[in-house]
Amino acid sequence: MVAFRMQLEFLAAKISDPQRQIHELSGKLRAQQTAFALATVIRVRGSASARTGSKAVFIEGKNILGWVGGGCAEAFIGRESLAALEEKRARIIEVDLDDEIFGVGMPCGGVMDVYIEPYLPRAQLRLPLPFQGNIALEFLIGHFGFAPAWDDPSD
Repeated sequence: MVAFRMQLEFLAAKISDPQRQIHELSGKLRAQQTAFALATVIRVRGSASARTGSKAVFIEGKNILGWVGGGCAEAFIGRESLAALEEKRARIIEVDLDDEIFGVGMPCGGVMDVYIEPYLPRAQLRLPLPFQGNIALEFLIGHFGFAPAWDDPSD
């Protein structure tokens, strides 16, 4: 029984937690100053392949991690994620899975509401080199959403 329990614990450790992976990837992308969009299914009515709370990370309109529906739904959400990044604004979209012609092309019989949140690289605020190392100034720059950049006046 103990050996069986140890095997189960080992297998459970091997199984990945998709939500954790998405949050880890989001943190890495933000640290690398990479633009991406996080799509979250916030409501499902009727039949849909994704569930409320499902998430996916989109870069340049392509899903790189997660699941918010297959095929046409994913392509539609990808296009909307590109638009959210271009407009620099979050949006809630309705994905109609009920109509092959006027919806996204799949007759699943449901509708999903998806929240798309764009994450953009922080704009740089360039300052003269003598301010480098000023912790209070760096904190304020970061607090207002900028990334500090230092100009060397000797150049």
